[in-house]
Amino acid sequence: MRHISSRFKVFVYLFLSSLGSCHSKAQVYNDLNDLGYHGKIKSISTKTYYMIAHVQNKWEITDTTSYLSIYKFFNEDGNFTKRIVIANGNRDQYSYDYSGHEKIGWTKIDNDGNVIGKGKFTYKEKISFTESEYDTSGAKKFESIYTLNDMQRTKTIEDIGYAYRSHPGEMETRLTYHAFTVFQDKDGGLYKVTTEDKLRNTTDEYEFEIIERDKFDNPIVILVKQNGRPKEIRKSTIDYLVK
Repeated sequence: MRHISSRFKVFVYLFLSSLGSCHSKAQVYNDLNDLGYHGKIKSISTKTYYMIAHVQNKWEITDTTSYLSIYKFFNEDGNFTKRIVIANGNRDQYSYDYSGHEKIGWTKIDNDGNVIGKGKFTYKEKISFTESEYDTSGAKKFESIYTLNDMQRTKTIEDIGYAYRSHPGEMETRLTYHAFTVFQDKDGGLYKVTTEDKLRNTTDEYEFEIIERDKFDNPIVILVKQNGRPKEIRKSTIDYLVK
């Protein structure tokens, strides 16, 4: 990707970490449905591999070193309870807070156990919600605005990163501004996403090809193409509540 921060790379990976098909018409948003998975799932661990090759009509991983791993944990409603992101040796954990069944925020903890950020969710009926990230001083760092389709899955995202002056709470400018558009097949499965850098006027297109599914028909090996070129393979291990 061109001119993007490591934070944005992780954001892209979090959002584009799966490719599934929705077999039920969910009326209420939940994370598992939005990611395209189905069934009673306890956790999903996904590793990304960049060293890949096409050998004898199939894609293979040539170096098993993974520089980006994400572990997602879910409650019985299909929403996150915890996410762990390990990127280039750095480990961040996101622990989610709820009011009843509604997800209201999260706490970000670094590898040393220090709180380094807070997140907050605000909802607009059933059509959109906003996820905001704040640093330890309370200054807003990022804001992601999600628009949902009629199946309560993400249709578009606006992701904005902010910079601040020396005076607390005084906003300076947008550091980053990206827009995502999600394309789905007739069953609601994610198959392509475009990311547009609004400040630099550049666009990237990501396509997803399922290489392998498990016995519950959820994808566990995915080939990702960026602008038509194979970029990486993502391998997932899914732990089900009901085996």
